[in-house]
Amino acid sequence: MTKLELARQCAEIGDIENSVNAYTLALKDNEHKDSLIDFECAMYILQFGGDYKLSFDTFIYLYNKGFYQKEIFDVMVTAFYAPNMSQQTEQYNSNLKHLNKYQFIFKKDFIDFDDLRIKFFPYDDEYFIPFYTNENRFGKKINFKYEEVTHNFFNNLDKPILAKDIYSQYELEYLNDNVRKSEWVGRENHIYLHYTDFSEFCSYLQVINFNDILKDKKFVFLFDKEISVYPIDFKEMFNIDYSKYPLRALNVREVKKLIWAVQISSSNGGDFFNEVLDSHPNILLIHSLMDETIKQLLDFKQRIKSQNTLLNVEEEINNTYFYVDMTKYLKNYRNDLTEKDILVAYALGQSAHTGSYDRASRIVPAVSFQPHFSSIKPEFKYDKRGTVSFSEEIEQKVFNYPFIKQFKYIKTFAPLRKITTSHASTIRYMKKQMLENPKQFIPNLYLTTRILTKNYMVSKNERMYKDSRIIRYEDGKLNPEATFRALAQFLDIPYTDTMKYCSRFGKIDAESDKTSVVGFDTRPVFRKYEDFVDPEEQYILEYMQQPAYRQYKYDFLYYDGKEMTEEKIDYLISKCNKHKEFYYDRMKEVLLNNEDYFEKVAHSIIEKVPEKYADKNSLNDNKSEIIEQIAQNYYEKQIHKLKEVLMTVDPNARVIDENGDDKVFMKLLEPIEELMVEPLYH
Repeated sequence: MTKLELARQCAEIGDIENSVNAYTLALKDNEHKDSLIDFECAMYILQFGGDYKLSFDTFIYLYNKGFYQKEIFDVMVTAFYAPNMSQQTEQYNSNLKHLNKYQFIFKKDFIDFDDLRIKFFPYDDEYFIPFYTNENRFGKKINFKYEEVTHNFFNNLDKPILAKDIYSQYELEYLNDNVRKSEWVGRENHIYLHYTDFSEFCSYLQVINFNDILKDKKFVFLFDKEISVYPIDFKEMFNIDYSKYPLRALNVREVKKLIWAVQISSSNGGDFFNEVLDSHPNILLIHSLMDETIKQLLDFKQRIKSQNTLLNVEEEINNTYFYVDMTKYLKNYRNDLTEKDILVAYALGQSAHTGSYDRASRIVPAVSFQPHFSSIKPEFKYDKRGTVSFSEEIEQKVFNYPFIKQFKYIKTFAPLRKITTSHASTIRYMKKQMLENPKQFIPNLYLTTRILTKNYMVSKNERMYKDSRIIRYEDGKLNPEATFRALAQFLDIPYTDTMKYCSRFGKIDAESDKTSVVGFDTRPVFRKYEDFVDPEEQYILEYMQQPAYRQYKYDFLYYDGKEMTEEKIDYLISKCNKHKEFYYDRMKEVLLNNEDYFEKVAHSIIEKVPEKYADKNSLNDNKSEIIEQIAQNYYEKQIHKLKEVLMTVDPNARVIDENGDDKVFMKLLEPIEELMVEPLYH
């Protein structure tokens, strides 16, 4: 008996639940091979309470293929359009009421609702499906409030903003919130919305709400050939002379846009990208802040609310100490202060000393922010079906920052450096730190963390990642203009001369630390750091990070594509001599130089053989032997964990988030091809 026969049989005897389930399976199995079966299944599922979206999608497919159009359209109107028509009529009439009163729209012969050429069928709480009456077809799903800015509105600030055919509620609000009023910048600064088809514009008035964004009178509407008047001489046409208005200082509440630079891993090139954006006139850049510093900064919220005192933060810029006076930016908001206000005030106070952002700019600057973490500790779970669930520590901490939800607009980019190079550079940095402090304890095996780190994979529905891109470190170094013009387009800022050099707090080619090269020096791209890691260690890393290498266009330098076996794992680990030297020898060095730590750790050895180490003298007499044993135990424990991960986790396994939803790769930001001067790095 086929699934369709089972569905019909269950329907005949009134077993609705099983018939709906069977019809659902039959519809999926049919795969549009038989249009009649599609229609039968979709009708039953819709009528008797199955997943209406299955029916919706099937009806649209059939209609656009020319099958059963009259029957389907009647069903679609009855089930989906008619129940929501009054709401769309109300929205349309409300928009017309406000637009008819609006001064800066010149064409007002709006079309009657019944004559609109697009009908919008609600798909769910977020999406609509347009039906184009002139073309007799359904279009693709549209979410007018999807939180993504897809245009580079602010690529050129020499003239007022000009935007063409914008039908995104989110982007219209974004323009309104991020372009300063003409009265505040002392010049004509309206947002010109050019719609090439007036009848199409009228149709979208059913589903877009212009009412609130007209209040500030920032928009000018131009239709079809009216574009010829752009930009308008407001003094001549409306007798308004904006040059008489003084420049108005920016306040913290105006800033509504956050640029979050994700720290995917250590030694990932984050400072390099900060230095390119450092002096940008439309960015309030906060250089990498440690998580602990961010928490202290946010604690000031209670301090400024409870005390009538100055709120200063001590900073160092180019070896000069100064104070960021945040109080002057926050004094008017003491009673309803938010964490976002604190962060913006800090960014404004910092930029006041560097003089970076353009106070007369047409647009509100964005805060660019990179929280930095000393360690990245992903946790993972692995089930029998081969699905891996990762929880990224950095991700969760950032999501818990209160100000994240307080920014209305978020652009996210994640610098990515070739993973083996980034790993080896981190080991080099860790070794340097430990040479400077012989008592500093060694962390857990870093390779295990690296092979598990997958925070280039993101949850599709997480707000922080809806408007996000991966940007490769190598692209920025080898093809800087092609890469940073593309980044400027994505971030919706102009590409300026300040992006052609690196700076820290305005000082060009300043060293972020003594081990780093400055500016666009390409040496870090090609270094292999062979003095710090063995090829076998890098082989393991490339094997585990195969999906990222393929997704982000890196070639394998060490991994040969062969299957990983237990024997191969044992062999690779046995060849990681620099790896062992780093962890095994470091533990012995710490125990020799840190007496308190030695005595603390030694207790675990003493408890196992109390008769041998009965007193402190015997402990000191056998110190070398005990240290050797502790170091050996420590290293074996770390290697056991590494081997467990390699034996357990399939590099190509499905990855899910904490809600059980699939994680996807963050999109790659491609350099602008015609501007590339070097071949794409592989």
